[in-house]
Amino acid sequence: MICKPLYGHGGLGIKIGDRNTVESFLSRGVEAPYVVQEKVPVSQEYRYVMYQDSEGKVWRVCYEKTRPELKGDNSSPLWKLIKDEPTPIATKLATAFLKRNQLFQPIPEGQSIQMTQIGMPKKGNFENYLYSKEDMRRVANLDRFMGRFVEDLQGRIGHQLPLLCFDMASVDVTQLDKDYDFEGIKNNIKFFECQMPFSTYGYYANTDQLANVFSKFTGTLIRDVFNRK
Repeated sequence: MICKPLYGHGGLGIKIGDRNTVESFLSRGVEAPYVVQEKVPVSQEYRYVMYQDSEGKVWRVCYEKTRPELKGDNSSPLWKLIKDEPTPIATKLATAFLKRNQLFQPIPEGQSIQMTQIGMPKKGNFENYLYSKEDMRRVANLDRFMGRFVEDLQGRIGHQLPLLCFDMASVDVTQLDKDYDFEGIKNNIKFFECQMPFSTYGYYANTDQLANVFSKFTGTLIRDVFNRK
């Protein structure tokens, strides 16, 4: 199971374990509200970005998400592995803090330790661009699925969404190798989050339904304030 702060970010404060582990953690009396979810194993993660400008042009970007990991060599202590890894300083500091009890221990050869992913990563750190014929077929099916998904989403909320960023994963990536099947892909894809990346300025600046969008966000902000009290 996964236990994560309702208002968290960057992977901070997340606890992963069986039911007893999560119940023990929550029973100690945490101050902030937490969300408890089932941990679903996945075979491949994607980030899918869609941008629509006021003239109707659409740009779509899709790449495989990779998570920064440290690999043990049976001699280097954890602090040195962290220091030598080409990741942002915020990622290094967060990982060192969360793994502070292991900093001076050598990590066994082949053992992987996932780094805490926060801050703005440098290009090439956490993404893997897809060029092979197999990858392109998967991306084509995923792109076709997301086109319909976003269209349905916009229809439900009643206005255009100019800038979107979806983090999601395929439980069985071979589903994307088959002939296009909307329901099959829908049952195979697990969404982690949908966000407005970078800033809200571009979002507001490029929508032709500003009043409608603003009313939606006003309600969200008000609910957020009351939920935090």
